[in-house]
Amino acid sequence: QVCILQSLCAIMWVLLLAGAVDAVLSPAEMQMRLGIGINLGNTLEAPHEGAWAPSAQSRFFDAYRQQGFQNVRVPVRWDAHTEQVPPYTVNASWMARVEEVIGWSMDKGFPTILNVHHDDWLDDQQAFEARLPRFVAIWEQIATHFQNHDETLLFECFNEPHVMTSEQLAKMTQACVDTIRETNPTRIVMISGLEWDNPRWILANNLSVPDDTQLMLHIHNYDPRPYTKKDPTQHSWGSAADRQALDLWVNKTQIWSKKHGLPVYYGEFGVTHDQTAATGRVAWYRDHREAIQRVGWAAAVWDDCGWFKIYDRATNSWDQPVVDALLGKTEHVLI
Repeated sequence: QVCILQSLCAIMWVLLLAGAVDAVLSPAEMQMRLGIGINLGNTLEAPHEGAWAPSAQSRFFDAYRQQGFQNVRVPVRWDAHTEQVPPYTVNASWMARVEEVIGWSMDKGFPTILNVHHDDWLDDQQAFEARLPRFVAIWEQIATHFQNHDETLLFECFNEPHVMTSEQLAKMTQACVDTIRETNPTRIVMISGLEWDNPRWILANNLSVPDDTQLMLHIHNYDPRPYTKKDPTQHSWGSAADRQALDLWVNKTQIWSKKHGLPVYYGEFGVTHDQTAATGRVAWYRDHREAIQRVGWAAAVWDDCGWFKIYDRATNSWDQPVVDALLGKTEHVLI
């Protein structure tokens, strides 16, 4: 009898573990799991892979894991790999390549975000209606292809819309969510506002949110732009006023998030190498990490192997002071 009870307990434990693995996570639960991650930037969203940065390799994800990042965002451009006429078929070899890279990420245990990125052909007020069916067809194929991946693969509808109208944004977002739901009823989908996903637009406008419980708000912010951009005109960060401005927009966005029930994923932020530790670059990353963690957001730093590089893929080396500031590992002297 004891053996039978032990066997039953073992079976129940296995079933419980299996249920935990397969359980559908709410957006709030997923936000906690995502933590602070990194972008595989300038790679699958380049005009062709290798044009802007080294082609993706599985070892990059080992490096991300060793540093302690908790999620990976994989930007993907689909235009050059999709037919221009119905049924708008995505090239099978490209879909397989995307799946390979996504697999490397997920095999390392990373919650992974897959999106439509730099597909600016849709972000056109005059051509939007004619081009929307192609966008829907792309998402139909993505959603169908990845429908059997576990719930730690998240979909992001569209990166940085900034030309289309708010009405067109609402139509695109609803079409994206509806299309994904045909094959992925519970997968978390990220939606965003205009002005390159900037939260300023969210706070000043009425974002149309689909009636769906498995959504997150996706934002980007590189404020203050005069400081973070290439060839900056602001050459210092770290004053009380700087930190107050950061806290202000973060707090306002968090209030909006709570009011609308959309947990935030801060999917891009960074500073170019035109700034240094002496001008506050490391402090900027530290202050953003502290703000992100204070309100409980998930995030992914922008890393592009270029102006915003923190990981040198060719040499497998890191901008370690920035990584430590991002992940709160150790405190460096911040000027």
